[in-house]
Amino acid sequence: MSYSIKQLSDLVGVSTRTLRFYDQIGLLQPNRKNVSGYREYDQLAVDRLQIILLYRELEFNLEAIRQLLEKTEMDPVAHLQNQRNLLAQREHAIRQQLLTIDRTLESYQEGNHMKDQAKFEFIKNKLIEENETKFGQEIRPKYGDDAVDQSNATVKRMDQATFDRAHVLANQTIEALLAAMDTGDSAGDLARETVRLHKEWLTIYWSSYSPEAHAGLGQMYVEDERFRVHYDQHRTGAAEFLRDAIQIWAERL
Repeated sequence: MSYSIKQLSDLVGVSTRTLRFYDQIGLLQPNRKNVSGYREYDQLAVDRLQIILLYRELEFNLEAIRQLLEKTEMDPVAHLQNQRNLLAQREHAIRQQLLTIDRTLESYQEGNHMKDQAKFEFIKNKLIEENETKFGQEIRPKYGDDAVDQSNATVKRMDQATFDRAHVLANQTIEALLAAMDTGDSAGDLARETVRLHKEWLTIYWSSYSPEAHAGLGQMYVEDERFRVHYDQHRTGAAEFLRDAIQIWAERL
């Protein structure tokens, strides 16, 4: 069965303007245009649109979605399984948050004040679980179970000020990275500042630092699709630029 753009819009509740924009940026193109020049979408296009909209619900931006669909064969089952896993992680995180809220409410009702560390425990546990799910299979063989377990233990012991500092550094690294990319110079001063911030962020989690390990991590950002999307969602080529800057500057910091 094929759908006109109006029929597809009515079917999924997405405006025809949005569908035309998806066509324009190469995200969702009609399988053909009829003799009158009107777009027609087949079943494969409908399946692709479902995948796109589910990723949008998961807060992926359009560039990240485009990269996922371009670099991964269009297997709806694989994408749906990935999306299900992401939603399951969210469900678990929500349950942890609800549990923390319930315990906090209970402590107020009983006249006890919950310790600050316990209030933020679920956030740290969520971070550890998400990293294990997304990246555990790549980083454990590369850096070893002991190093990863030690990093996880560091997160669990982390006080709120340090945890907040890590979050600030992560955002500052992205801001510096984008500014460095504007210069086009991975050996320039802004690139050096990006690597410095990235190193400072890393050493919150790593008990020891080496330029070689830092460079290896930068290479993984490029080679592993999930790491690449994490950076390239901000701008295409961000992962490669960061990798290049790390290789240039890690030895000199």
